Amino acid sequence: MTMRRRSSSLRAMTDQIGHLLEKAKADASPDVESILDSINRRIQEIKTENERLHEENETLHTELEQTTRGTLQLASELEEQYQHLFETAAEGIYTTTDALDEYEMANPAFADLLGYESGEELCAAVDSIAEDVFVDADRYETYADTLTTTGEIERFEYRIQTATGEIRWVSDNVTTLTDSDGSMTGFRGGVTDITDRKQAVDRLREHTSKVTQLHELARDIAEADTEAEIYQRVVDGAATLFPGDSVHLAVAEGNYLIPAASSLNESVEQYDPVPVDTGFAGRTYRSDEVLRVDDVTEMRGTTTRETDEDPASTTANPGLRGDEREDPRALLGASLDGEGLIQLVATEPGAFDDYDEKLLNVLSNHVTSSLYQTRAETALRRERDRLDEFAGIVSHDIRNPLNVASGRVGLAQAEYDSVHLDAAGEALDRIEAIIEDVLELSRQGKTVGETEPVLLEETVRDAWASISSSNAILQNESLGYIRADRSRLIECFENLFRNAIEHGGESVRVTVGRLNDGFFVEDTGPGIQPDMRDHVFEQGYTTNRDGTGFGLAIVKRIVEAHQWEITVTSGTDGGARFEITGRGGTPLLIAEDDD
Repeated sequence: MTMRRRSSSLRAMTDQIGHLLEKAKADASPDVESILDSINRRIQEIKTENERLHEENETLHTELEQTTRGTLQLASELEEQYQHLFETAAEGIYTTTDALDEYEMANPAFADLLGYESGEELCAAVDSIAEDVFVDADRYETYADTLTTTGEIERFEYRIQTATGEIRWVSDNVTTLTDSDGSMTGFRGGVTDITDRKQAVDRLREHTSKVTQLHELARDIAEADTEAEIYQRVVDGAATLFPGDSVHLAVAEGNYLIPAASSLNESVEQYDPVPVDTGFAGRTYRSDEVLRVDDVTEMRGTTTRETDEDPASTTANPGLRGDEREDPRALLGASLDGEGLIQLVATEPGAFDDYDEKLLNVLSNHVTSSLYQTRAETALRRERDRLDEFAGIVSHDIRNPLNVASGRVGLAQAEYDSVHLDAAGEALDRIEAIIEDVLELSRQGKTVGETEPVLLEETVRDAWASISSSNAILQNESLGYIRADRSRLIECFENLFRNAIEHGGESVRVTVGRLNDGFFVEDTGPGIQPDMRDHVFEQGYTTNRDGTGFGLAIVKRIVEAHQWEITVTSGTDGGARFEITGRGGTPLLIAEDDD
């Protein structure tokens, strides 16, 4: 019974009781009448309270009806909003059966992702989610086992196959659906297409791998001993680093590009030289940038016909005959800084991309650097061989007759007292000194030996001890350690000290001190005029009548062999000051101690 009906019945009962009381009052005694009046008042109170409750009941009923209508309206609006979101969501949304075998509902985004016109078409077409959607069976098993066990899954990644056979990557968030009794009825998932992100990660991983391969190839090239070895290592390494079918390298000789190496297992002698102004090879050689041709009929938007060149002359590598293998379609080449070119060939158009261009540009720089390095080392070896040959001539072919002459002059001086013999003896002594300095200079033309932390202050004292001068004074402060070839460094200081004594006299004072990025050696001698400072390191240059002019040249050789720099300026007291610093401002003194 509703509140409204109960209120009406209560009102009818109070009316009936009131009527009966009125009747009883008319027939009753005064005492009974008093009791009846009291009952009647109580009944009136109940009636009044009943009317109030009736009014409240009407109000509550009205509010309840309004609330019910509002709730139904809100539910309808929420349903419309959900349906709108379901239909328009960019994320793919679907529901499945409780067995996870079929889709029961799918929104347009999910249908479009799987290649269907609508969700209804998708649900009708997919008979088995495991077989028709999942690419990897093991991923479906993990998907199903996880949902069966935990009822939900987050950011689960797997590959799907579309209706057209395309493979895509998705990330899925799935929850359980239940009915009003809490029983599980199925699953609802939200899918995001992550194919682009996956492909970007794969490209990054591939690029990282290629960079690693490039560094390994660069080291391999740098370790080659000859130019021919460099060429072959380049083409073999590039064949594994880049896509395509073959790699070829040609060197420039005059107006022709001469084949030098090929990644194909064949001799380059079958290739004819190509003029530097012919074909794509010539274009690559003359270009300052990497040249990529996605198709031989197009080159950066310019057709072969527009270049006024015979298409047959635009072969992938110098002189390769087109009737021996498939015609090349895609090319990628880089000039070797005027030394030649490296060119990659593919029989499929569009085989190379922008990243391949960047890698080839870096590789070409490594190649040219290695070529220059190898040539410099070859020239250095030749120079060393000439110096060794020269030192042998000086040490044996000149010194032997010199020793004979010195001995005969000594014998003659014992028999005769002649100023001419004295002059001859002095001249022979000077020749001997020159020979010693020349031999020393030839030795310093070689690289320094193994370097190690050397206590500079101790090295300075040892060098000073070997210089015979009782009146000369050495001053040096705490100098710390330096990484150097100690024996060569001692020779450097010996020559600087000897130079100071020769020009400053037996009482000269020599100071060795620290610089922010190295050290200095200065004396109290006459100093070196500014216009002569550029010449003091030249071989044979000297202002001392008894000097050979090789001492400071030897100093410069030792300094440069350590990759240091030396400059000359004025000392504190006007003498000569030699400052030795690291190349490019790199500090030389490494610490106060060797820890």
